[in-house]
Amino acid sequence: MPQVGGHLIVAEKVLQSLGNPAYIQQNRNAYNLGAIGPDMPFFLFDRIGQFNVLNTVLDVYRVIKQIIGVLDEAADAVLDPALDLGNWFTGKMLDSVRGLVSLSFESFKNFVIITLLPGSTETIQNPFADCSYPGVPSGPTLTLTASDISILFRRFGHPYSYDRGYKDAEPVGVYDHWWWTDVLHYRRTGPFAAQLVANAGADPMLTAYARGYWTHIGADVTGHPYVNAVVGGPYREHVIRHMVQENIIDTWLWDHYKNEDIINAALHTKVDVGEEDINSILRLLLTTMNDIYNPPPGALPPIRPTYFPDSTPSQQDLERAYKTMLLFLELSTNCGITPPVPPPGSIDEVFQEVWNDITTEVEEVGESFGKFGWWNIFFWWLALFLAAMHALNVLIKLITLPEATLIRLATRSPRWAIYKAQCALYEYVINARFALALSGFGKASREDLIRSFCQLATTNNPKRAGIQNAFEYPSAQVPRTSQLFWLADPLEYPKNLLNQKAECSPYAPYADPSCFVDGPSYPVAHDASVLSFAGADSPAATVDIEHATFQLPQFGNAVEFSRRLIDGLYPAACFDLDADFGYGFLGWDGTSPYYVK
Repeated sequence: MPQVGGHLIVAEKVLQSLGNPAYIQQNRNAYNLGAIGPDMPFFLFDRIGQFNVLNTVLDVYRVIKQIIGVLDEAADAVLDPALDLGNWFTGKMLDSVRGLVSLSFESFKNFVIITLLPGSTETIQNPFADCSYPGVPSGPTLTLTASDISILFRRFGHPYSYDRGYKDAEPVGVYDHWWWTDVLHYRRTGPFAAQLVANAGADPMLTAYARGYWTHIGADVTGHPYVNAVVGGPYREHVIRHMVQENIIDTWLWDHYKNEDIINAALHTKVDVGEEDINSILRLLLTTMNDIYNPPPGALPPIRPTYFPDSTPSQQDLERAYKTMLLFLELSTNCGITPPVPPPGSIDEVFQEVWNDITTEVEEVGESFGKFGWWNIFFWWLALFLAAMHALNVLIKLITLPEATLIRLATRSPRWAIYKAQCALYEYVINARFALALSGFGKASREDLIRSFCQLATTNNPKRAGIQNAFEYPSAQVPRTSQLFWLADPLEYPKNLLNQKAECSPYAPYADPSCFVDGPSYPVAHDASVLSFAGADSPAATVDIEHATFQLPQFGNAVEFSRRLIDGLYPAACFDLDADFGYGFLGWDGTSPYYVK
């Protein structure tokens, strides 16, 4: 974190700086998956039994998704010509009504869920009662609960997070109840990445993955301080706010560097490595986890969370996390909605619409033969059938041309009524999706970036920047007594800062997120000063280094710093990847550091 989109952008730029080596180009998705790094284990849902319901639901959705995909592929191909013939007389009114019902129900359900108080369950009247439409419940009531989605992030948190009623801070030096994603973010991070490269050996796919993992380290060390600056504090104190702001920053980065809306980016396709490669990658991860966190006697003390029988998850556990992550990315970055298209507003436009329909149908006669592979005899006969159906449609449309034109003219008014309803629902879906993003469970759209909250999330707060303000970090938690409490900036509350005062980030006031991706360069001339972060022997020493190097770019940008890590020009330090206690901090055991500068 930065989120998946931001990590893929940094990884792509690092790849270019490396000269696009063939072994990475040929294993690009493995390299991209490596760039997600220790974020993938977030989807482990480690506490065995606690999240069985969530995992069961995800499994059911995976199966349903596969079944629907197979049935839709054949059913749509057979039914499209007949449906199109019905649309010919109504100007696609049938399509509009069908889409209206489905969209109405999903929007209504989402609206109710995201407005429920955390943990509550509500039974409400079903506005679609007695509606005979596939997939839409027809009973008199609907029962919706927010419990499973409202408290998930608060239960995860950081090992040292304290959130009354949800999570207690873990004792210092005790790792029994640490999530593996936290271990990989806060303990022995550099040595783990270096060991990945060593264990990958000469395998080009595994090496591509391991190089990608280094880009995650570089992006986190440079990017999380920016996130902390816009959030107002570290992940351990502001868990949901951190997730929300990161997702908005992800949308901004994808729009800025890709000129594309991230909700249409289909990020799952960029990290899907296939069955054989993922098994090899998971074995590499498990071997390295044992090497680093369960070393032989006499070496470093072991770090062994107890959520799994053997401390480390099994290969099947990690595979579940990987597939869950793919599903989440598919649902959140392949969910764009097309704005409604208005019906013709004049007689000339009606005639043009009729003519366009006929020419399209003629083209589809030929296209039917290209819909299916020639090796499949069933689909070859289906293609012949479709071609005949489309040809028949052309003939009927030509014969009924005058009647169809008159009917379309007569239905202009109801078609506009449907269009206006669709517009209203479209606007609602846009707002509902943004509400989900503000809860930490989805991506904002590029259209949302003009909203004031998104602008704040993509602008370095001047009250936490500059030599006077950057060292007043972090802010205390905001009160957790009201709905959406995480949207409030900690500075809005007259609470004293926490004891420690460290550097938040080196970025300029009002800087946008590009500052940490490819902003100021690594200060090679002051390499010794920046290298001292990796060798600091205490938290207080780190603060001294922060002050001494603050006028420099310090680690510079994510792309150049990642490249230095990959090339071995910067040591494999044990960075706290969340910059949890301040910029450039290592992952020390012990209580939160106390010092005043």
